[in-house]
Amino acid sequence: MNAMRLTVPSYNPAKQCEGCRNVDETKVAAQILSYQLAHMLLKSYGGTWEIKKDELLLQLDGVEAPLLFELNCGTLRHKTLRASIVSRYSVEKGISSLTKEIIHDFALPQKKDGEFVDPLFRLFVKLIEIFHARCGLKIAQVENKEGTLAWELVLADQKLKGWISSEGIAENRFGQSVNIHQWDHLRPEKRAAYVFGFYCFCDNYPSPIYQTP
Repeated sequence: MNAMRLTVPSYNPAKQCEGCRNVDETKVAAQILSYQLAHMLLKSYGGTWEIKKDELLLQLDGVEAPLLFELNCGTLRHKTLRASIVSRYSVEKGISSLTKEIIHDFALPQKKDGEFVDPLFRLFVKLIEIFHARCGLKIAQVENKEGTLAWELVLADQKLKGWISSEGIAENRFGQSVNIHQWDHLRPEKRAAYVFGFYCFCDNYPSPIYQTP
């Protein structure tokens, strides 16, 4: 079977893109850094994760207490310890150095990279990296119509929404659905573009379900 090919045009900010021009840049950075740091910690330790309205919760393997990211302010909490990841991050050092600092300062046990990270969480990280600063994309854990776990993707204006179930079934506001696992073979950036395009959030990213295989 031939893989679907989605042609992503050159980015044009005039095409349905409001972005985060009126949002505090610190809040934008806080959310992006929280997802990136959480991904690095899961790579190092493995474990489980939860995304709530304004929080990201990790329970890392071999770490007694959970780590709580406050997404609006970029604060990370562990037991009685608290750190601002926004103020500690620097472009020169990068996210890897910040991860090592957090592991040291929070006295987390040392572990090697290479643990399994849930592909769905990797997708969410890439969606936030690419589309949060540009579109104000946020992700929240909800229950779907069947009462099972799902995640709601919503843009800054709160009018455009989409959903992804724990089984990887995406649904958009038009009642269309698609299994996003069919795009697992794509590189992370392309997969994120396919998922974002499916929700018809922006003319810059056409819906892949209308593309010819």
